[in-house]
Amino acid sequence: MASDIGTSKSDDGVTFVNGRWHYTEPSSGETLIFDDHTQQWIPSTSHSEKSANSKDEQNFKLIDGIWHYVDPVTNLSYVYNSESQCWTGVNLKSKKEIPTTSESDMDEFEYQLREEERERAKQIAGPSNANETTTVRFDASDNTAYEWDATKQAWFPKAESEQKDPFLPTDPKQRKEYLKQKKKEHRRLISERQKNRGWFDMDEEHNLSVYVSGLPLDLSMAEFQVRIQILNSPKCNCFCLVLFQDLMSKCGLIARDPISNKLKLKLYKSEEGDNKGDGLCTYIKKESLELAKQILDGYQIRNHVISIEKARFEMKGSYDPSKKRKSLTAKQKKLLKEKQDKLFDWRPERLRGERPKSDCTVIIKYLFTSEEISNNAAILLDRKELLKTECGKYGTVKKIVLYDNNPEGVAAVTFAEPTEADDCITMMDWRIFEGNQLRADRWDGVTKYKVEETEDEEKKRLSQWENYLTSVDAPGTSSS
Repeated sequence: MASDIGTSKSDDGVTFVNGRWHYTEPSSGETLIFDDHTQQWIPSTSHSEKSANSKDEQNFKLIDGIWHYVDPVTNLSYVYNSESQCWTGVNLKSKKEIPTTSESDMDEFEYQLREEERERAKQIAGPSNANETTTVRFDASDNTAYEWDATKQAWFPKAESEQKDPFLPTDPKQRKEYLKQKKKEHRRLISERQKNRGWFDMDEEHNLSVYVSGLPLDLSMAEFQVRIQILNSPKCNCFCLVLFQDLMSKCGLIARDPISNKLKLKLYKSEEGDNKGDGLCTYIKKESLELAKQILDGYQIRNHVISIEKARFEMKGSYDPSKKRKSLTAKQKKLLKEKQDKLFDWRPERLRGERPKSDCTVIIKYLFTSEEISNNAAILLDRKELLKTECGKYGTVKKIVLYDNNPEGVAAVTFAEPTEADDCITMMDWRIFEGNQLRADRWDGVTKYKVEETEDEEKKRLSQWENYLTSVDAPGTSSS
């Protein structure tokens, strides 16, 4: 290897000049230099050669295909413009080193600095490819479009109005006219929607009704004798509805109306009020429809063969908004769903000899009178405390309820066990309590003892309360 001062040359045509390796291609004659930062051979006439002759090499960085340089003396940043073939200064307040680590290793602040530096470089250097000209980016994780704000130097979610209406004019006058026409079109669509209101078609997935035809029109005397024990009304239509309920309940639970709480059963009648022999039944579960077709289709009732098919609803006549049922609120739908789910809950059967929960409640009558309450309403609290103390001798008292509007002076005492309630009945029945003779018995689980106050009773009570307040506030009176 021959060598001169500051220059060395190898046998393969590579020359070391001024601290850099140079190589000349024999075919093209182009001179290449070896870049220590990129570890690649680059043309000597490119921006790297220029930077080597004019700038300090250790302050160069290649980021996203754009050369960056920071002057160590003035602390100013420069980027190389490929179009004008010159270095352009970037107006930075202070030196910010561009992180070269991956985005997963840097925190949010460092990533923001990198994006700001990159955007400044793109604005000065000009677009180098089609991808770098994009100012809108789409995040696939949350389906959000982000737009780069050059003024604030940050990414912001793209305005929803701009995404939905890309034809919005930029001129203020045209924009005002455009919005005016759009508002007018919106009103026109609303008016057309009001005109076209009508009954909606029920989705087959939510249609849980079956149509029954071929039902008998009358009842036999034997059926009448059986049903007379269930209903007190001698009307034939009521008994037919009960028979219809017994028939359809063989295949599943029948749905109830959420407002009236009546079973969704209907027997179609003629204009004279006689049964026509067909009806409608709505189940809770979809499986009951197929079961009804399999079991009840072709079923015979007193030589009448009934037919079962899925109900089809068709609109008859013109649309009447007054006949349309009011939709349920979210709370009502939730309560209805809970009631229906409770019907299908699994519960263990009651053991042989097990007593119902209603046997834990004792009904005590004549604990107080209406006259005593009207004279002194505080007597209810005293009687409740005395009753709790007295009944606590027979077991654990869970709850005591006094029905002050009931003329019989009723109180309900709930114990933890039925045997404790039995002891209470034995000791409290016919007992003299505060001058009143009590009657005690078990609650049947059905009877409601709460009595609503009438308007006359309310007026009388308010009048007595007003007189009491007047007598207390009157001068010369004593509250003792």
